[in-house]
Amino acid sequence: WVTSRNGRAMKNIGNATVLLKRGETSGRPDDANEVVVRNRIKIYYGETAVLKSYYSDKNKYYGVDGVGSVEDITVRLNAVINTL
Repeated sequence: WVTSRNGRAMKNIGNATVLLKRGETSGRPDDANEVVVRNRIKIYYGETAVLKSYYSDKNKYYGVDGVGSVEDITVRLNAVINTL
């Protein structure tokens, strides 16, 4: 478990088991394939997660808590966008 910025506990995104469980209800057949999920995690950390450091170093990174309803996340995104 990891704790998000707002203090909520959630499963670590790097845990393939969590994503495989999501595959049971997501309707995406590839979410139920462990090889696909592990590759997706590998690509995320190799190509996407590195962008946080890159943009942080340039003072252009704005973290937004992505846990919650679409409406709640949209409010948080808009709050950041409106400060730019």
